[in-house]
Amino acid sequence: MFAEINTQKYGCRSSVIPVFSSNISTNPAFSIIILMVSFIILMSALALLMKPIAKSYIRKYKRYRLIKRRREQFYKELRYLMAER
Repeated sequence: MFAEINTQKYGCRSSVIPVFSSNISTNPAFSIIILMVSFIILMSALALLMKPIAKSYIRKYKRYRLIKRRREQFYKELRYLMAER
């Protein structure tokens, strides 16, 4: 955490000046956290991009099911009317 540097150069009386000696970017935990955060950001961006596409497919599927139910009801009534003859 502390590193000794030449204090005469800086005009200080103390022989030890606090210097952050470990580079944070080389820390493996920091790298893992950065990867996790970037993964979460990427997934949220993909979800935002896919949301309108999914909504349109859901809308098309609901329309398909509605038409299918109406067609079944129509043929059911048609069979009933044809059977009455």
